[in-house]
Amino acid sequence: MKVISMDTETRGMYGKIFLGGWYDGTNYQTFNTGLEFMSQMDNLLLQEEDEEVHVIVFNLDFDLGKLLRECSEHYRKTGEELFRIDYKNSLIIHNRFHTATNIVTGK
Repeated sequence: MKVISMDTETRGMYGKIFLGGWYDGTNYQTFNTGLEFMSQMDNLLLQEEDEEVHVIVFNLDFDLGKLLRECSEHYRKTGEELFRIDYKNSLIIHNRFHTATNIVTGK
């Protein structure tokens, strides 16, 4: 299993992601949009084909909302689905996400 920690910076509560980064224990990567992060995760999943990848996010509910917003805009423009929450395998407590599973990748 590969564990990654990720965090984003936004322009206020309602602004888009302008800087983010993730660390896998060896390498640190930055990104400037949620779509760039999703592309980096796709590449990582291809490299780690036989290994589960878990992303730890300090404020999952907030960062997930930002990522989903960008993924939804991308889907409306292109029809390409990057992320869809698997509610059956996700954990929500008091209306906040604590774990979220991506149906598109299954991870």
